[in-house]
Amino acid sequence: MHRLTQVLCLLAPLLVLPPAYASFTLANDHPPQPEAVSAARDALRAAAKQLQDDHVDGAYQQAVTAIEAPGFSGLSGDEKHAAWALAGYAALTLKKMNEARRYLDEATIMPQASAFDWTTRLQRSYATADYRDSAICVAAIAQRWPQELAQINSRAILQIERKLHAQANAVPQAATDADADAGSDADSGVTDVQLRMLGALFDAHWRLEEGQPDFLWMDLALLRLARGDIDGASAAALRVESGDNVLSMVVDRRFDPIVTAHPQSFDVAKAAAAGIALAQKRVAEDPDSLAKLSELQQRLLRMRRFDDVLASSDAVIQRVAQGGEKAYRDADLHYTWILDGRARALWGLGRWNASIEQLRAAAQRPEVGGGANVSQAINLGHALALLGQPDAALQAIAKLGGTSPFGRMQANAVRVLAAVLRHDPTTVERTLAEMREHRDDAMSTYEFALVQAGRLDDAAQLLRERLADARWRSDALTDVQIYARVPQPPLAAEYERRWRSVVARPDVQQALNAVGRIASPVLGPPPW
Repeated sequence: MHRLTQVLCLLAPLLVLPPAYASFTLANDHPPQPEAVSAARDALRAAAKQLQDDHVDGAYQQAVTAIEAPGFSGLSGDEKHAAWALAGYAALTLKKMNEARRYLDEATIMPQASAFDWTTRLQRSYATADYRDSAICVAAIAQRWPQELAQINSRAILQIERKLHAQANAVPQAATDADADAGSDADSGVTDVQLRMLGALFDAHWRLEEGQPDFLWMDLALLRLARGDIDGASAAALRVESGDNVLSMVVDRRFDPIVTAHPQSFDVAKAAAAGIALAQKRVAEDPDSLAKLSELQQRLLRMRRFDDVLASSDAVIQRVAQGGEKAYRDADLHYTWILDGRARALWGLGRWNASIEQLRAAAQRPEVGGGANVSQAINLGHALALLGQPDAALQAIAKLGGTSPFGRMQANAVRVLAAVLRHDPTTVERTLAEMREHRDDAMSTYEFALVQAGRLDDAAQLLRERLADARWRSDALTDVQIYARVPQPPLAAEYERRWRSVVARPDVQQALNAVGRIASPVLGPPPW
């Protein structure tokens, strides 16, 4: 239902109620005069009529007039709620964010609060990067109206959790490793809200279109472990379905109580096979979804089933050639990623030139909205650099335009590698300095840029820091794993050798063994 229609449904009774509607006796010794109550009610009706006529500014002014009127306290609970909700919605529409927060807070604490009120409050909080309040809203919706979760952009929920995770684990430098693990120095208010949101989503059986939101359940498991709730933590961890995320838990000592209690569920090879079977089932049930096929391809790639990825990609390309991109309902969002998966499969088979050509084709496709295809352009640049073609790599990323913070770090990594190959130490230094300043946006990317630039001492120091910090530990443990071998161009093999030398340093090994372990190689290497 359109949001304006929802508001009008909420307010429709205000347009027809008689003046005597919902009169009641106040406990106050000085109740407002009837004429004052009537004036507040008239202003509220006027606000509803203004909104019905699509005059949002007028609706906002009239709603505020009603709220600030002396007779507002004499209105019924339903009327007060309608006033707060209308004012909040109108303020948000007019981008009056502070006012929207005030009015929506009032609307949502009332017993009449609806899913619409909470989703409007969520919209305001997310737009202003108030992730703590965003999580409160998501939790309320999941607990009371779980069916409404489908109306919330799933990527927004993932972003809320990422931001809360970073805030909750922002530990002062003086904190000990144990403090960091337990979150004792974190903002307990943020942690409590994080736990509430994740628990509500878990109980509502929320999931992404393509599968389980694994990292949410891993975060929930850690939060429950910190509170001694091993059964609850196990329930969350056992919902994780992809092999690479199961590996992340196996190699992280924080998950040891769960892994030890359920060893049969943490066999990485079996988990990866089961994850592939689940993804195949979803694709069979919904063959018009490229999102689900793309997820299947990611899982196949990690198990080095490159021929299967090529076969599924070629089938998609043929279907699109015959029926156009409308052959899939989400081709605008995911067709490029099918091409990207095909390029990765070719790369894994050692067909590097064919992979480059596929990446070129993918990079030429515009993003949704017509902008440059940033992700595939960066992947193309990185692949060209690994093949020893720095000029072509820089040309591939020359016209990126606006990128996300993560994308800028990825592009800078290409620039570092190209500058190394061109023997340009000035550009190497300048670009590494920029990456250092923004390293939190992509810590692994910065780590490997240091390795490629030959800064192995700096890379080792950074790796020890990542292992010691709960914010970055999971990715660091993933990075140090030994993966099943695939063909590599000579440069990539040299950088892998350097990286293994960093991991093998005694000080790094000591830091690693304190918090994790290296498992037997089962999966293929992560993408690019």
